[in-house]
Amino acid sequence: MGRLLFVLVCSLLVACSGDESSNSSSSTSSGTGGSAGSGGDATGGSGGTGGAVGGFAGVEIVFPPPVSLTDEPLLTVRGTASGALASLTVADSAATTSDGYANWQASVPLTLGAQALSVEVVDLSTITHSEVASVAVRHDATLLNAPRRMTLDLSGNRAFVSSGNWGADTVIREINLASGLRHVVSSQTVGSGPVFDARLIGLAFDDVAQRLLAIDQNQLWAIDPVSGNRSVVADPGTGTGSWPSEPFDLVFDGPGGRVFFSDRSVNAVVSIDLTSGDRTTISDSNVGAGPTFEQPNSLALDLANQRVLVADVDTSCPCRVTAVDLATGNRTTLSGDGVGTGPDLSMAFLAAHDAVGGHFYMGAWNRVVDVDLATCNRTLVCDSTTGTGPLVATLQALSW
Repeated sequence: MGRLLFVLVCSLLVACSGDESSNSSSSTSSGTGGSAGSGGDATGGSGGTGGAVGGFAGVEIVFPPPVSLTDEPLLTVRGTASGALASLTVADSAATTSDGYANWQASVPLTLGAQALSVEVVDLSTITHSEVASVAVRHDATLLNAPRRMTLDLSGNRAFVSSGNWGADTVIREINLASGLRHVVSSQTVGSGPVFDARLIGLAFDDVAQRLLAIDQNQLWAIDPVSGNRSVVADPGTGTGSWPSEPFDLVFDGPGGRVFFSDRSVNAVVSIDLTSGDRTTISDSNVGAGPTFEQPNSLALDLANQRVLVADVDTSCPCRVTAVDLATGNRTTLSGDGVGTGPDLSMAFLAAHDAVGGHFYMGAWNRVVDVDLATCNRTLVCDSTTGTGPLVATLQALSW
């Protein structure tokens, strides 16, 4: 069974089974119990008295919380003990104290990934007591900050997520979908070539050339996922055709050697040739027949049917799924606006396509709807009251 992945503004990558009968979801991030914070320092206050598993001599860990997430390699663990002790260690790191371990702290080096930090004590009779208290900590080398767009490399079992609000803080990270571990692929300080100068609005993986493609308001980028090196594929001075004023989303067409994106400023679906950089309007009010776009947002490429699926959504319109024929530019309403049954698609501007199962997922804010492309009917997958697992807050991207 496939997984529907979505990025939240609260910096979690969440997986949903896509099975409406179970409505199950699980987080690949281990931060649900609270964060140790940058630096993992004890200056952030008490993390509570959780984490005691043995309770010998009243030993308690007061920081970090019982389940924590940090991006720092060294974590300061603080705690208390009410009995007389000869020594105390946390994950083999000796604790220091100035009052006979009534209050203690230990600096613990972390390895990447999830780990249990257990407390071991030696009493005054030199008897060792293991695992008298414990906390679970996950160390990730880099945490997501303001995630924006996501794309998948299915053969590599990894996701790429862009984050940042402007060029200077734009970062692309790779996330291992098996372990949840992530690292920076490209940023102002990682990789060579022109630096990002605007927020990335679309991200796609080119599985032919094994590279990332990204678009912002100024250019189409190619990024090497190994070195992080960046190059410009197209911009207003490279290639022919109008440059988009408000590009949104990006999908890769391998057989066609091009990418598609929506230009919300002129309500159009546009392609860019990856060799020449030329821009071509695939569908708008002048190209193709059928209902005009309300506002094209996220896209998905349905190669089997030679069409682009569009989340055609505006704030005051009958929101719908629009199919665009790649040969003619003709537009057809597949679901919504009186077609199909089920919950409405209000403001569902994000999209993901399950080509094998024949589903088109649309989402926004805390809600994801499944559109069955065979029946055109819609089913609620999850929202704030539907499904279990981490609460979906503000969706930023969907991928299948």
